[in-house]
Amino acid sequence: MCHLRLSDDLRSLIAAKLQPGIEPHKLLTEIQNNITNIDRDTLATRQDILNIRKQYNIPHIQKDAADGMSTHLWVDQLATETDNPIIYYKPQGQTKDTDTLQENDFLLCIQTQFQREMMNRQANKMVCIDSTHKTTQYDFLLVTLLVKDDYQENVPVAWAIANKEDEKTLTGRPGRGVCIPKNGSNGDRPRDL
Repeated sequence: MCHLRLSDDLRSLIAAKLQPGIEPHKLLTEIQNNITNIDRDTLATRQDILNIRKQYNIPHIQKDAADGMSTHLWVDQLATETDNPIIYYKPQGQTKDTDTLQENDFLLCIQTQFQREMMNRQANKMVCIDSTHKTTQYDFLLVTLLVKDDYQENVPVAWAIANKEDEKTLTGRPGRGVCIPKNGSNGDRPRDL
């Protein structure tokens, strides 16, 4: 059975999940957890997944086996680009003289040029915050800063990945909001600025 080819459906599914960066071992676990009958698809291996990644020219985005180091290398790589979307980065285990954050705090704030322009144009009307909890093995939060556009649709204008959701963490440095304006509002209770 090992010389049989994976079904086209499974190959397409694997390629689609590899595109956003799902790691092969997580994808393999997902496939193995959904076994309903024994066939070639249920015997998929890590090598099958790596072969599909190569066949579909899907880049391997993980920079290092350790997630913390991989993040640090990615932030360093983006720092060399002209449109660097990283507006603040504070890894766990480090302190900065300008931080109000503790050594164990983690904060990564991301904002593209478009998001910066939308924030500058629309933040005077309303700013909302929405958080997604416990989506990773590290229990970090994904905090999304949103404004309303001219059509009253929510538009994300920044993201923060943090280990805590308090004001001190999300505003970061004294006197300067990193990602979240101090007069912003909670997504559950929007208020005018």
